[in-house]
Amino acid sequence: MNSDTGRADTPRSGQARLGRLDGAQRRAGRVLCCPWWDRLWPLPWYLIPATGIIWAVLRARYKHALHQQSLEEGIPADFDRIA
Repeated sequence: MNSDTGRADTPRSGQARLGRLDGAQRRAGRVLCCPWWDRLWPLPWYLIPATGIIWAVLRARYKHALHQQSLEEGIPADFDRIA
């Protein structure tokens, strides 16, 4: 205990915190520079066309469902002919 401040001297707690931070920053550096990165960098190039295809399929299904609903309700689906 420090007689001047009344607090316990804990130099080891500061060192322990620095040790944990040092270990954490080293692990983060390994994750960023790990050899797996060269295998994963093309992933966005594969995801962009895949999401485009998924969007096109979902859009076509939506339009088909909208057309079916308009046929069931007797509303013409071709709005250009109406105008």
